[in-house]
Amino acid sequence: FNVVSRALEVLPEIGVLRLHWLDHDAADTQAASTTAPASAAARALYFDGEVTPFSGDYQAAIARINAFVERLRSDPAVASASIVS
Repeated sequence: FNVVSRALEVLPEIGVLRLHWLDHDAADTQAASTTAPASAAARALYFDGEVTPFSGDYQAAIARINAFVERLRSDPAVASASIVS
């Protein structure tokens, strides 16, 4: 969450609606707690957000979203960041 928080500090107009961690290596919660931490490639964070306030300017909103994703990509702790619509 620190990586997302740092990106949001720079782009406060991106609002968080939902964050969802997905651990591809964990079969269930118990297995996840008794095994070694998953590799970065095995974990994913899905971020649902919005540009707020939205003035109706779709180009500006898309530019802000792209800037947010680029900020995430530039962080050494992030292996990959992409937009899923």
